[in-house]
Amino acid sequence: MNKIIAIAALVATIGFTASCSKSPDKALPRKDGVWNVTSVYTLGTFTNTSVGVATFKKDGTVTWVFGNTTETKNWSYSKDSKKITLAKNGSSEVYDVTETALKSEKWQQKTTVAGITATTDISLTKK
Repeated sequence: MNKIIAIAALVATIGFTASCSKSPDKALPRKDGVWNVTSVYTLGTFTNTSVGVATFKKDGTVTWVFGNTTETKNWSYSKDSKKITLAKNGSSEVYDVTETALKSEKWQQKTTVAGITATTDISLTKK
């Protein structure tokens, strides 16, 4: 009986650990492909949500399509800092990779200007 309880406890511990291990140790877009994107921008009480598609390519570019707007940027991932950088024409945006799963990923960027914090949360889901 004690062996059954010990085995059940071990299985439960392994299952719990596996289900909670969503640390961003790999950036999923590195495996090129098409991703559904939801971007939520919040500034004070203002919130804007955009839904679109991102196509990541192995050449280090990503093309974002939100409605009638299409934009291509270079992107890179820093495994050490767990950050995604999107760059175009000398300017860049840096996002913390906050969560990864088998077919999804979440990024976040926070900036504060004059005491007001703007947050951009991006959720990506593999198509």
